Amino acid sequence: MSRSGRCTRNAAVDFWRRGRSFYAALLTAWIVAAAGDACAQPWPVAQQSVNAQSPILMFELPPPVAVAPTPGMTTPLPKRYSQRSGLHVACSAGFDGEMGYVPLEIQVTARKASGADRTLRFRFEAGSWRSRGRGVAVEQEFVFPGGATSQTFRTLAPRHGDWSYGSWTTWVDGRPDDQLSAERIGVLRSGAGQRTSVMAIGRARLGNGLQQTLQGSGFVPGEIVESRWALNSLPENWLEVASYDVAIAYPEELQQLSVEQPARLAALRKWVYAGGNLWIVAQGSDWSTLLPAEQALESADATAPSEEELPPGWQLMPLMRERGGDARELLVWSQGDLASPLAEIEEFVRGAADGEVNFQRARRTNQLLAKPFGLGLLVAIPDELVGNGNWSREARDTANLLSRSAAALRASSYVRWGFGPDDAASEFNNWLIPGVGMAPVTAFQVLITLFVIAVGPVNYWLLARRGRLPMLLVTAPIAALVAVALLFTYGLITDGVSTRVRARSLTMLDQRTGRFATWARLSYYAGMAPGGGLTMADDTVVFPISPRWAMERAGRGSGQVREVTWEDGRQRLSRGWLPSRTPVQTMAATSRTTTRQLKIREGDNGIQVENLLGADVVALAVQDERGRFYWTEELASEATQRLAPTDWADLATGLRGLFADNELSYPVGAEPSSRRRGRSSGMGDGALSNNLLESQLRSIISPTTRELGDRNYVAVTRRSIELELGLPQEQISEEASFHVVRGSW
Repeated sequence: MSRSGRCTRNAAVDFWRRGRSFYAALLTAWIVAAAGDACAQPWPVAQQSVNAQSPILMFELPPPVAVAPTPGMTTPLPKRYSQRSGLHVACSAGFDGEMGYVPLEIQVTARKASGADRTLRFRFEAGSWRSRGRGVAVEQEFVFPGGATSQTFRTLAPRHGDWSYGSWTTWVDGRPDDQLSAERIGVLRSGAGQRTSVMAIGRARLGNGLQQTLQGSGFVPGEIVESRWALNSLPENWLEVASYDVAIAYPEELQQLSVEQPARLAALRKWVYAGGNLWIVAQGSDWSTLLPAEQALESADATAPSEEELPPGWQLMPLMRERGGDARELLVWSQGDLASPLAEIEEFVRGAADGEVNFQRARRTNQLLAKPFGLGLLVAIPDELVGNGNWSREARDTANLLSRSAAALRASSYVRWGFGPDDAASEFNNWLIPGVGMAPVTAFQVLITLFVIAVGPVNYWLLARRGRLPMLLVTAPIAALVAVALLFTYGLITDGVSTRVRARSLTMLDQRTGRFATWARLSYYAGMAPGGGLTMADDTVVFPISPRWAMERAGRGSGQVREVTWEDGRQRLSRGWLPSRTPVQTMAATSRTTTRQLKIREGDNGIQVENLLGADVVALAVQDERGRFYWTEELASEATQRLAPTDWADLATGLRGLFADNELSYPVGAEPSSRRRGRSSGMGDGALSNNLLESQLRSIISPTTRELGDRNYVAVTRRSIELELGLPQEQISEEASFHVVRGSW
């Protein structure tokens, strides 16, 4: 070969080596796109129910033989079965929103029935390109009954980050089946980008006009994804709808659900009570039409309103520009904040061109109502706003008002939770276990100084005095090993080997219905990670809170896979959630019923309180039916105490002192940096100190708060009344926690 030919060949080889990563990525993207197009063909997997959610995962194993689709092709491709087990597996999943639990629907078909039951175990693993598809893993075991040829199973995969591709593994009777397993399964839609997910129930629709108005305000982040759910397709597990931001429904259809599908309505009710937003379509300003919805939701004060009065518990919707200060305060509001009569409150409407506010129209022509429901919010909107019909002028004004209300602000999951998927929490360090997780700077400085002095001048002087200076090559490494051992021993002694937790929780408890919802921020530190990981109830939402260094590690593909195993009605966070000697935090939320309560008996001279919460009460503030206030401290579990009336000043002083002693704070040297990796919503950066949990806690001690509400109380307890910490009480120690219960009776 000539010299010029060799140069040309070498240049070509060098060009390929430099560009092969680009072309490999391009080829991979083309393959994933082709797989998505193939899944859209009318094959058996496409006929499975994906509920009403946007499909993100569709595959079948063994995969069908590749056949080029022809125009008008409607015949499904024939199923293929594993040669080892004789089974065929098809999986589909739909998901809307940013963070939540993805329902995986698994259809298993047998070539022929078996005489005995078979144990099937599935493992699904998914992640982003940066994590190499290894962000989260879920496992669950099922029994395929003998004599059956087809069975459908369902499991949930937590999604708190971007999914680009995943993998699937199947075990049949304890043995892996390679033909029912696959690597690099393409995800049809990643989780990248902000979105607001809306669940349209029955015949309710958000409508294009209202969608455009909400997005145009800038307060509703990202695109609005509306999924339509028939009444008989709603899930019976509230975790499956935990990713949704808003649900919209007609009152009569909610009442129909309560009669025909009570389990599905119960799941929706739990979701709302745990912080969801339910927009109820009312007939104009006839607020009596809200009554069927309240009765279906089992609202404790559901009664028909009298003429010219708002329904019990409902308030005029707080609007962002009616108040000064941070708009995030509208996540919650206290009773009596908007107690003025309808006719006395002026309404403002966005100007046509410059966005100026005018106060020419009365609110009574543009009514929006809201009612707190646990940690959630019920919103009444006129029926003229839904659908895609022509709007009147009043409807356009009302839509503009809705887009600037507390309902629009709460529609952002980023604002409610205080963080988003794949987002580094800049406020991670403001809720650490005291004395744990921070580098022992002073101790390290002392030990390293002693080490330098000992291995340097002292070691040299002693060896020189004995005439054995060559021994420096031996004594210096030995001294280094001793110093490392001392540092390790110091850390082991100070931090220990046990698991410690610091919890910050708020529980909304309605003793009239026995319903409660709890939000909690949990800060863990394990000297030695527990072998089985953490175990939570299967109706608890758990999201990790990741500091910047953890996100950077995951970005390099070296982060740990967070594994979840569903077994015996529990979710076991088996690996990756609590590594040894590493501060970790999670946000947990749960919603269910309970029998725990404060039994309060009212009398002329005061009240009698019996503590049946199952936890010692540190402080208790009560307002009875007559509006009288009571305060006490240190009420042991199952103890009874009589209280005499006091004034609001004593109540407020006691509560504010307790809250001040337990506010979020940074240890010395752990202040957040000004550089932030993350996203922002229309209302600014999401922050843990401004999420729904902290907003609720601040509302209790707000300077504008003058009452608790009749037959309401606030209790600060030593431990949460229903929250699980993930380990048995004898295996975990709780330190410097703060638990608040807001109850009504």
